[in-house]
Amino acid sequence: MMFGNFEDFAGIQIFYVSIAFLDMCALSVMLFKWLGQETGRLFQSLKPLTAYSINVAGGLPEFCFFVFEFFLHRPRTYKDFPKLSFFPREASVRSDITPSEDDWPFLFLPRRELPMTYVWPIFLIIFVGFLPLYKEIRKTDDAAIDSLMFCLGMGFMLLEVRSMSELSLLFGSTWLVNSVIIAAVMLFILLSNYIASRLSSKWTPMLTMILLAVLVLSAFVKANSLAVFGPVGGSLLGCLVFLVPLIFSSAIFSLTFKSSKSVNRALALNLVGGLVGVCLEYLSMAFGIKALTYIAIAIYLVVLYLTNKVAGRSAETN
Repeated sequence: MMFGNFEDFAGIQIFYVSIAFLDMCALSVMLFKWLGQETGRLFQSLKPLTAYSINVAGGLPEFCFFVFEFFLHRPRTYKDFPKLSFFPREASVRSDITPSEDDWPFLFLPRRELPMTYVWPIFLIIFVGFLPLYKEIRKTDDAAIDSLMFCLGMGFMLLEVRSMSELSLLFGSTWLVNSVIIAAVMLFILLSNYIASRLSSKWTPMLTMILLAVLVLSAFVKANSLAVFGPVGGSLLGCLVFLVPLIFSSAIFSLTFKSSKSVNRALALNLVGGLVGVCLEYLSMAFGIKALTYIAIAIYLVVLYLTNKVAGRSAETN
């Protein structure tokens, strides 16, 4: 696909460079958190009676102060560690930690919550993602199509990450589940393009209703219950239940994209919508993986409203 002019191409380049930079910032924050946790485990192993750990949740200044004090005093034995003037806290021995389960498999979280370690990078990524599109959003001449493309990108990426989370119970959390889902997504996109070539945009409301029906049915299916059909049968049924919605979502996107007036703006809004959809996946830390299905249903209810609006406007024009 060719871009309209050099400014469009440069804007998309800036968008991707900004996202890569924010990913590096998020990884840096996660690295500091990991270093703090590992240092806490070191203190617990050196002196079991008085366990110390670094309160990384309080921020990076505390961690940096500890590193400075550590290299300044250079303790030689575990008896020298309490003399360090960082801010120690006793290790938690509470028993009210939320147990992990299939719907909430987050072993690194003590309770159902979205840690601030993730919240700030998510808001920063969304802000930078919308920044290049600010002028385009203000001067839009087709708000219904633009909103529809944004919601389709958000819903598609949410369905994809939700499928990875659910199917990992059948395939395991390995590269196998990623390979299966990515291959299935490519196959379903090809199939959806064939469907879109045979249909007109007036079919988008019907496809959206079918998608919503499939999503509601999949909400009552637990991935671990499909294991009774064996490795092959359970895996095939899991792919059908959790990946078939991607066919209808891709077909709706193709039909909408075909009728959009500005290809560059429609694609850009769809990409930013996908970025927001990936960020919404982190809500599973607080509400569980099953909640992603309900969020996807809410998104596609908005899509149904917008497709009816666009289809009605097209009928009036014809």
